[in-house]
Amino acid sequence: KENLSDFPNASVHNIAIGDTNRIGHMTTGAELGGRSLSFDKTATTEDVQVKTLASFMQEEKIDSIDCLKIDIEDGEKQVFEVEDFLGVADKIKFILGEHFNEPVRGLLSSAGFTLEPYQYGFIARRKDA
Repeated sequence: KENLSDFPNASVHNIAIGDTNRIGHMTTGAELGGRSLSFDKTATTEDVQVKTLASFMQEEKIDSIDCLKIDIEDGEKQVFEVEDFLGVADKIKFILGEHFNEPVRGLLSSAGFTLEPYQYGFIARRKDA
């Protein structure tokens, strides 16, 4: 919230974007860069609402995304492989992501994006944008 205080059009949502709509369990761990989403109820966790990107966009009435920055510790495949992602993919102009692997490349390419690697991950642009 503090980092976005100079941007009046930005909003913060305390949710996780994932492959399902349900309650997940956020665990802390330095080896994971800070936090990790888990569905293991036996770990020390904090509950967090998990939503697909399409569900979040629909609930928040988001018609388009100019730039989607995604850094979810190699969980990108889960977000992009959900069937309802194809329903919103054409509403996203640009994706900046961290993990550039074959499954992510294939999913985004089939959803209409051109991809290229860059120093920290990948850049995906709509083919028709």
